[in-house]
Amino acid sequence: MQHKLTKWAQSCYDIELVVTTEDQEKSKEKILKNFQKDLELPGFRKGHAPMDKVEENVKPEYLAVGVYENLINSGLQELIKENPTIRFIWEPYDVNQKKATSTNSEQLTTNSKNEEKGDTIITLKLDIFPDVEVVNEDWKKHSLKKIDNAVKQEEIDDAMARLKKNYADYKDADAIALDTISKVALVYLDKDWAEVDKWHTYVGESEFGQKMSDDKDQKMSDDEKFFRETFLGKKKGDEFTIKYDTKKIPEVLLSKKPDPAKDGAGIKVAELKFTIQDVKQIILPEINDEMLEKLFGKESQVKNEKDLIGFIETSIAEQKFEQELMKQVEDLLNAVKGKNLKVEVPHTLIEEESKSRVANLEKRFGTKERVDEYFKQIGEEKTKQFMEDIKRASQESLEKFFVLQKLVQLLELQINRENPGHLEIEKKLYEKLMK
Repeated sequence: MQHKLTKWAQSCYDIELVVTTEDQEKSKEKILKNFQKDLELPGFRKGHAPMDKVEENVKPEYLAVGVYENLINSGLQELIKENPTIRFIWEPYDVNQKKATSTNSEQLTTNSKNEEKGDTIITLKLDIFPDVEVVNEDWKKHSLKKIDNAVKQEEIDDAMARLKKNYADYKDADAIALDTISKVALVYLDKDWAEVDKWHTYVGESEFGQKMSDDKDQKMSDDEKFFRETFLGKKKGDEFTIKYDTKKIPEVLLSKKPDPAKDGAGIKVAELKFTIQDVKQIILPEINDEMLEKLFGKESQVKNEKDLIGFIETSIAEQKFEQELMKQVEDLLNAVKGKNLKVEVPHTLIEEESKSRVANLEKRFGTKERVDEYFKQIGEEKTKQFMEDIKRASQESLEKFFVLQKLVQLLELQINRENPGHLEIEKKLYEKLMK
């Protein structure tokens, strides 16, 4: 079987396979032998039925598909064997066939008029592993900045407060205070006190804008002042109403119904009624042996509050370092990609990456049906744009991946390929390029 390779854009080859009638007969014979192995006919032992009987008992469409696939596989195997330096990947696509003509067959063979012999040309595309082209040497001019991951006392205090809150207890309280969390019902009323909208929210530390330490010097925003003036001191079961002034009420408390002032729809809200449904006091735990054992286990090196603070400081420092490292490497890849190092990612890799991202989307939504329902809600045009964005993001992500691998090669970084450590490549890159 003769073939022709043409290098094409986006890391793929156009491939033409010239299939002669002899090739087709050999392929047909091979496929029939495969069917023969499992065929049982009266008067013949299993696997020993005559070929003409085998062909009579095989559906023509099954035979045709089998022959076609075998011809493609045989042709590709020959092609790959003759071109060992080309790193083909994935499966062929854009597969088509046509009868040979004297024009296109002469480009592949010196035989006279293949079309008279019933030859067929099968065309397809096959991707190759992308090769990153070094456009110029300007990639050497780039460097990474020294990362400052020093931890502030405020960061430690915040982390300690969050940790305590995760293990906090809650007990009933009569009145709203700075150390409480409260469930509040909201009813939106028109000028005649008819209900327009309703829902509920929670009011606590994030709304009051203060830490458990109650820093009196801390400056408050207008929203925080509103929450304090409106809710502090109110008791469980209290009902009260305020004028619905969209300029003074925090955005999180505004009605979700359409605003007639903006689009002419809905009924204008005049009053906002609050009902304090529940009030709980937040009881923060003490840092003791029992809590530390619950957090870290009996064998942990964290034995007291001092150890815990050290652990928190180390964790924050590592997190800050990794976040800044990833940002700097991302900026570096964006800077060199295309300008200094160029790569064309093949079609199949982009498709696979896109499928993976859609699969992750389905996991976040819970089921594929929920994703489909979401697409129905946003409409065909936005769905199309959404999928194009996924494909574009997949391509950019893969381009950065291959550019990063090329930088590793150019800088001769020693990486454990079999079992790389967490951010090992990025850290080695930082050590090499940090100035």
